[in-house]
Amino acid sequence: MHLLSCEGITKRYGGVTAVDGVSLSVEEYETLGIIGSNGAGKTTLFNILTGFDRPDSGTVTLRLNERELQVQGFGAFTFAHMGVGRTFQNLRLFEEMTVYENIRTAILSMKRTEIAAEELLKLLGLTEQAEMPVNKLPYGTRKKAELARALVCTCGVKKGCRLLFLDEPAAGLTTAEAYELALLLLRLKKQYGLTMVLIEHNMAFLEDLCSTLCAMDEGKIIAAGKPQEVFSAAVVRSAIFGE
Repeated sequence: MHLLSCEGITKRYGGVTAVDGVSLSVEEYETLGIIGSNGAGKTTLFNILTGFDRPDSGTVTLRLNERELQVQGFGAFTFAHMGVGRTFQNLRLFEEMTVYENIRTAILSMKRTEIAAEELLKLLGLTEQAEMPVNKLPYGTRKKAELARALVCTCGVKKGCRLLFLDEPAAGLTTAEAYELALLLLRLKKQYGLTMVLIEHNMAFLEDLCSTLCAMDEGKIIAAGKPQEVFSAAVVRSAIFGE
């Protein structure tokens, strides 16, 4: 059953078509990966699917409590209150604040949440760093702090859709850190019944996590299917891997 779907999404910036007629669907409890070269339109699509931008045309449909809602005109704050959380390609944390304070900002903005900051700190192995300013922490730990804040929206809304978007979660991580993050996400998915959509360039990371992949090039989806099917498609190997 589709938790999220979009149909004919197009977004232009001046004379540039960043997303060109994209249609896709995400099943409940699925982990969908989106791949593509820089400038392929991945983050623009992410922004539209999470309420940070609006399409010029097309629809976005979210299923919430057995109701299908067209949400392409909704803002990010409304998406968060429906149980949609996300992280960003460039971290958006309050750098001078502690890890705990960053998580609390999300909890306070939600006004009511079913998940506690202490629970998230423990789940993500951040208890010892809770009172440390974010700007004093290693990059991998800061990424975990942003993930914890996103989970406030994803897991903290009663009867929310538990949909988590991750924009390049493994970027900047060592191989060991990326593997640890993959295991953490699998554990969170099982514990909270998450549906996940992620953009990523680390193909091994995607293979560990994703049941389905979509490949984008020049704003369009050029292939979709199981990871190995997409990786081996001639059009993908040419457009993304330069073969």
